Amino acid sequence: FFFAFPCDLRSTRWWPMAVITELRDDGTEIVNSEVTVRSRRHPSRGQAVVAQGTKNGQKGGGGGGMKKSTVTCILVCSTCSMLLVLFGTLLALTSVVVHRNVARERNLEKIDNFVVAAYLRDSNLESIKDWDDGERWDRMTRLATDVILHSVEPAADGSLDTRHWPINHVRAAVKARKKHGTRILLSVGGDDRGQHFESLLHSREKQNKFHETAIKYLKELDLDGLDFDYRGEGAKSWEAYGQFLANTKQALLPHLLLVTVMVHPFQDLSHAGFKMAHRLHLRPSDLVPEHFRTDGAVKGVKTALALGPEPARVAMGIPCYGRDSSGPLALVPYRQIMNKHFPKPSVNEVKGLHFNGLHMVDEKVAKAFDLGLAGVVLWEAGQDSLDLRYSLLNAMNRVKSRLYGVSKADSRHGLESLLVISQAVKNFATGQHAALVWQKLQERWFPSAEEEGEGPAQGETLPRKPLRRDQRNMGRDEL
Repeated sequence: FFFAFPCDLRSTRWWPMAVITELRDDGTEIVNSEVTVRSRRHPSRGQAVVAQGTKNGQKGGGGGGMKKSTVTCILVCSTCSMLLVLFGTLLALTSVVVHRNVARERNLEKIDNFVVAAYLRDSNLESIKDWDDGERWDRMTRLATDVILHSVEPAADGSLDTRHWPINHVRAAVKARKKHGTRILLSVGGDDRGQHFESLLHSREKQNKFHETAIKYLKELDLDGLDFDYRGEGAKSWEAYGQFLANTKQALLPHLLLVTVMVHPFQDLSHAGFKMAHRLHLRPSDLVPEHFRTDGAVKGVKTALALGPEPARVAMGIPCYGRDSSGPLALVPYRQIMNKHFPKPSVNEVKGLHFNGLHMVDEKVAKAFDLGLAGVVLWEAGQDSLDLRYSLLNAMNRVKSRLYGVSKADSRHGLESLLVISQAVKNFATGQHAALVWQKLQERWFPSAEEEGEGPAQGETLPRKPLRRDQRNMGRDEL
């Protein structure tokens, strides 16, 4: 039996029609059979359907032609129906996947742009033995989106003096970041490395030389930009500093190099040069114990935002040290606190020593995310614990992954799988082998152990793209 549902124009209802065929043992075909099919909704009604034809394919009254066309129509309709059912099933399953990820996909761009940066002072390279073999570099570039090498200084003639950072360590950092897609920036200035900064700010000729030597050094070593840490005071010097940042960005922008600035929350950031910087890294404000707490950090961020910078260009500072209440200069590295006192993650004060525990770091990272900030920045990673269970940098990275709920690779599986399916159709149409598509599916759904990472850093599964390619925090016109 083949069933179709033609419309009865007399009653404007759908009536089933049956076409019955039977083959005898000798191979002759019986047609001209008559059967009455009654409607399920109206059993009393019926319609006699006569299948007219001929025996052994002889021409008759046209019934054979009607039967062939009817069967062909039924087969076509059945095939189309099956395809529609399969397509609808696939669409339904896909919609479920997309629906489960739609809320997360809305925050995907925000998550990708959320920065977990870490400063690293060259003075801490001497006290840690595992820098040379690359283990420490690999761990840091895996956990951070940006590593800032602090610091070099401008020379007397305006050129970039890089003698404070050994070139072998810079090359090791660049080698490690290529594996994880981390950005490596070079910091200029600092407490004792700004003696020639004043002359640089007030001399256009020295600035041109500084830009020329800096661009050459950055491109030779494949670095991603410059960070500035100017400690000068005075309204004129600060205004000249803002203009210097604007000139530096104009010089570095054609080479797709970043310009970031470390500032205190209470410094004047109203100059246009600070607004042009790709990011402003707020130094942790910790002059009093209250500044260590989350509300103190939020207050410092709001103070900085009140001066004009956009939240998407401001990163909250997190201290990786403790301050003794006995004096303003009594600083103790976080690693030393953990090795000596073994505080619990919820503890933020030990014997008058105030610091940020793991739980407080969780709160600060979540708060920075809620405020729409560019991210968080750790000062500084050389004082961090070597144990990943107590590492602040690892905690910052872990909270970022938890805010999204799943790893980056898993978050993209729903929509990226659709792209893979469309690519499969294209590959088959162009004659390419399906193994290539299957390999892409495996790469997205089953990342290798090298991509997944180990331990608490497992949330970062996909390499982050270097900012020099997409310049995520840049304006569209600038790009």
